[in-house]
Amino acid sequence: MESSKLKCILCKKYPTGDIYECSNRHVGCLLCVNDKRGRPCVCCRPFNRRKQNPIEKLEKQTKIPCDFKESGCTWLFEASQLDNHLEECKFRPYRCILDELDVKPCNWTGQQHEVEEHLEKDHRELGTPFSYFQEAVKIAFIANKPKSVVKLIDAFSKDFLFFYRACLERRTLCFMIIYFGRRVEAQQYYYELDIRSPTKTGVPRMKFVQQCVADCEDFEQMMEQESNCVAISFNTIKHYLGEGNALSFRFIVKKAEKDANKAVVAAAARERSISDQGSKPSPENKGTKERRRYTSGSSLEDPPLRAESTNYEYPIF
Repeated sequence: MESSKLKCILCKKYPTGDIYECSNRHVGCLLCVNDKRGRPCVCCRPFNRRKQNPIEKLEKQTKIPCDFKESGCTWLFEASQLDNHLEECKFRPYRCILDELDVKPCNWTGQQHEVEEHLEKDHRELGTPFSYFQEAVKIAFIANKPKSVVKLIDAFSKDFLFFYRACLERRTLCFMIIYFGRRVEAQQYYYELDIRSPTKTGVPRMKFVQQCVADCEDFEQMMEQESNCVAISFNTIKHYLGEGNALSFRFIVKKAEKDANKAVVAAAARERSISDQGSKPSPENKGTKERRRYTSGSSLEDPPLRAESTNYEYPIF
């Protein structure tokens, strides 16, 4: 079909959305036909059939190469899919994520699939990666000083990035585990974060369940909106600080079973339930289970955190 025949015969413009067509197959756009209150075509035939715009149909059938084709991407997309892909293409231009997170200045730039090698080779100060089940982590908390901590995590033969930030403006601590890859892949992983404060009267604790996030996301926006991250106020966290104002916690990265992502999200969104913190048992609860504090994603059936330390002592960050 000639391109001129795809134009509205009344306004001579290419239509958007559905079109009308007369028996002679002349095209009329919705705006013209509806505004003219059923005005017939210039050929005097009525516009008696409404159909899908052939231009939009052609666009959906046409596969478009990625903008980063020259860099190595071989994927083809419909026009409506391209923008999402460009945000997470592994061949997209990429700057060091430590610089992106404002943790440490770094001038490195490359492609997304090169960042893990860059972190391992050029940022050896990150030290030995955390394991997927990491215990005995301590971070020094100072209420009047901003602080960010990052650490690679080795889990499921992949690299993740642990990220912690103390934000003075919002007076909030944010925890996040970042996956290097596409959103659909990141959604396969989630983590459980246990924060504990050993005391003589028990182990007060908070437990959170949250999904990992892809490295193409807007981290600043997530922290500001407290979405897809663990966010805890300074007022709350002060009850969980140990000796030297050290915040102790552990985490485990898990892979969601097939069709289990909904369960993970539901657990993360579960209404906070708080029970009394551990203290001397009163007559009415003597002999009952140790009383603990729980938040999103926890249940009374969870095993208590082990108070003993691991063989390897991680430094206080």
